[in-house]
Amino acid sequence: MVLIRTLAGGTQDPAFSSLPRDEAVRNVHGDLVRIFGIRGEPVFAFDHLWRRAIPEYPVGHRRRVDRVLAAVAELGGLHLAGNAYHGVGVNDCVRDARRVAADVTSALPG
Repeated sequence: MVLIRTLAGGTQDPAFSSLPRDEAVRNVHGDLVRIFGIRGEPVFAFDHLWRRAIPEYPVGHRRRVDRVLAAVAELGGLHLAGNAYHGVGVNDCVRDARRVAADVTSALPG
């Protein structure tokens, strides 16, 4: 057996969150069959509706963040980190915090 966690809907398919549970599970399973060639039926499905759960950056976000961080760097002594810049996941935030820690450490005297 294999456990697969999926996320569905979002800004690309906002109507997904209004589907009946069984239909939503069938749709996701159909996608997994098509993508991974899964042959078995789900033996367990858990669903939880999170409205506006994971922010989706608009087109051009990376360029905008690069400009903001470059302007902030020119101020000196101010550092920005968090899920608004380089990713919303925990791993993204840890990576961003390490980036800031390295910037702060390199700016210390001696």
